[in-house]
Amino acid sequence: MSTARDPQQPAVEASAEPPDAYGGHATVYDDLYASRGKDYAAESRTITKLIRDANPEANSLLDVGCGTGSHLVHLRPRIR
Repeated sequence: MSTARDPQQPAVEASAEPPDAYGGHATVYDDLYASRGKDYAAESRTITKLIRDANPEANSLLDVGCGTGSHLVHLRPRIR
């Protein structure tokens, strides 16, 4: 069985929303992490400083780590 796309068929566009790897329960994980002292805002400030120290001209960021994506809420306005 071939997995190649039929060139006669239009390409399927990627969704603007990432798939939810947590089955709709990402907020449960975030609440659990927060109850254990996780501070996404503080961690994002540290990440931003590390990026700026390494490359002051950086204007994009690729999050390839594990997690719910909550760091991105705080990183988006910082890395532009």
